[in-house]
Amino acid sequence: MFYPHAHLMIRLGLLSAVLASCGTLTQPNPPEPSELENTVQNGDEQIDLLALPSDGALSITSATASSSNSSTATPGKAHDNSLSSWWGANGTGSWIRFDLGSEKTIDAVSLAFYRGANRKATFDVELSRDGSNWTKVLSKVTSSGSTNNLERYNVTDQGARYIRVTNHGNTESSAIGLTEAVINGTGGSSGGATGSASVPNSGGRTYYVDCSNGSDSNSGTSTGSAWRSVGKVNNSWLNAGERLLFKRGCSWNGPLNLRWSGTSSARIIVDAYGSGSLPLIRNGNPGAVIVRGSHKIIANLRATADKPRSVDSGRCYGPIGWRIGFSFVSGSNNNTLQNAEAYGLTAGVHLEDGANNNKILRSRFTNNNVMSKNNDDGGDNDSGAWGVLVNGNDNEVAHNYFEGNTACSEDYGVEGASLELYYAKRNYFHHNTSINDTTFTELGGSSSNRSEYNRFEYNIYAPLNTNGRGEALVIRGWGSSWGANPGTVFNHNTVFNTNVGVFCGEGCGTDILTLRDNIIVTRSGATKDTVWTDGPINQSGNVFYQLDGQYKVTINGVKDSSRLGTSVWANPRLDDPWNRDFTLESGAPKSSAGAFPR
Repeated sequence: MFYPHAHLMIRLGLLSAVLASCGTLTQPNPPEPSELENTVQNGDEQIDLLALPSDGALSITSATASSSNSSTATPGKAHDNSLSSWWGANGTGSWIRFDLGSEKTIDAVSLAFYRGANRKATFDVELSRDGSNWTKVLSKVTSSGSTNNLERYNVTDQGARYIRVTNHGNTESSAIGLTEAVINGTGGSSGGATGSASVPNSGGRTYYVDCSNGSDSNSGTSTGSAWRSVGKVNNSWLNAGERLLFKRGCSWNGPLNLRWSGTSSARIIVDAYGSGSLPLIRNGNPGAVIVRGSHKIIANLRATADKPRSVDSGRCYGPIGWRIGFSFVSGSNNNTLQNAEAYGLTAGVHLEDGANNNKILRSRFTNNNVMSKNNDDGGDNDSGAWGVLVNGNDNEVAHNYFEGNTACSEDYGVEGASLELYYAKRNYFHHNTSINDTTFTELGGSSSNRSEYNRFEYNIYAPLNTNGRGEALVIRGWGSSWGANPGTVFNHNTVFNTNVGVFCGEGCGTDILTLRDNIIVTRSGATKDTVWTDGPINQSGNVFYQLDGQYKVTINGVKDSSRLGTSVWANPRLDDPWNRDFTLESGAPKSSAGAFPR
C-alpha cells in the first residue's frame, strides 16, 4: 500500500508542463434558477428513507423559524422523518431553530436539503443553551450538491438546548429548503469532568490498570485492586457506560485492543488516572492502540513504537516499516480520540477505509518520521511520515497540533504531511495547527475512488524552519490518474512561509476547489506559486503574498492580478508569525481573513 505524494506533480518544476498539456473537463450546464416549488424533484436519485442516519439522534421537541414561504413549508416539516416534506423560506438570513427540550451534548448536525442533488446550499449552524446567547459552530458551510439524503456536519462536542440553521442561499437562488434535520449527540446533559479521569463517568463500573502495583488476579474495580497488564484488558469485556483507566507514569507493550462498543447515550470511556506523564502504549499491529467497535471516548493516552531497522537506500538512511499509533480499523465508527499523543511512527493515527464518523480532537502528533516505503526504483511511490492518515469518510480532525512529521525520501527529497488523505470523503479538518511539517495536506486516490468533498477551515500551517520546503494544499482535477478532488473547500486558513501555497492541476475547476477568506504567504524566493491552478476556482476574500513581494498567483493558467476579484495581493499584517503569533494587526488589508479574523 502506498500513498503518492505531492512531489509527483511539482517536484521537477512541472507546473508549466501541466498547464500546457491539461485542459478542463466540460461540465453539464447547471439547472435554471427557480424558487421552491410545491413538489420535490429528486431527479434520478432514489431516496431510501430507511437509510436515514439515526446514530445518536436526539429528540427535537419543536421548531420555529423566521418565516415560511408557503402554508405547507412549515418548520415542523423539517423534522418529521420524511424527505418528501420541507420547511422553506426566501432570502438570505432566514433561519430555523430546533429545541431539544433540555440541554444535551451535541456532536453533529445532519441536514437534508430540497433539491440537494442539484444545487449546493450554504448555511451557518449556531448552538445555544438558553436561546439568547449563541455560539457559531459552523460558518457558511456548503452542502455537497450531490445528494437529497442527510449529510452529517460534525462539531466539537458541546452542550446546547437550541440549534439554529441560518440560510446563505444556494447555487440556484437565495432560498432555503430543508427537508429533514437530525441533531446528533450523546443524549445526556453536558457537564464538567468528574473523578480522577478527564471524561465524565457515564454511570457504569470503572476498571483500573496499574503497571507497578496491579495484579491480573484482582477485580480491577478500584485503585487498590487494579489489573496489571494490557493482556488482561484485551481478554476482558466492557459494557456500555463503563470506564477503563490507565495509571499515569506507566507504560505497556501493545497492542491495546479496544474492541467493545458503547451506545450513543452510554459511551465506553478509556482514560488516565493519577499524576505524572500520560500512560504509554508501545508497539502493536496494526497499531499500538487498536480501535474497533463504536461509541468510545479514548483520552489521555500516548502511543509510540520501537523504530524499525534503518536502511541506506542511496540518498537516505532511515527507518522503514509500518508503525501506527492509534489504528481505527474498518468498522470503527462514532469513536472519539482526544488529548492524546503519538510520536516516532509512520502515522500517529490511521483512519482506515471503513472507519467513519470518528473524531480526533485536541491531540499532539509530533516527530512521526518512519517511512513505509522508500527506494530508488525510479517510481513516484515513496510514502510515510504522517500525523494523521485518512482513508475513511465523515471524520472530524480538529484542534490538534502537528510538528516534525517528515522524513528523507529517495523520490522527493523529503516526504511527510500533517494530514494525508487517500480515498477519503466528506471529512472535516478545522482549527488545527501545523508547524514545520513539509506538507500540510495532500489528497489522492483513483478515478473510481476519489478523495472528495473534504473541508479545511481555520487551520494554521507554518513551515518556519524546513529548509525552504512547504506545501499547504495539493489537489488535482478531472484529468488526474490519482482521481479528481471535487468539492474541496479551503476557507479561513492561515498559511505562512511555504514554498507552495495552493496547487490544483490536471483539470482544476470551480467544482474542484473553493478558496475563501484565507491568508496564504509564500517564503521569500519561493520557487513555486502562492496559488497555482490550471482552471477556474471559486475564490474570494483571500490575502495572497510572498515575503519578498514577488507576485506569484496563477489562476486559470494566467498570472494576472486583475483577476483576483475581492481577494488582494498585500502583506496580511500578521502580528509576529516567526514567533508563532498569527493574529492580525490593526490595519490588516482583510480583517475577516485567516484563522484568527479580527
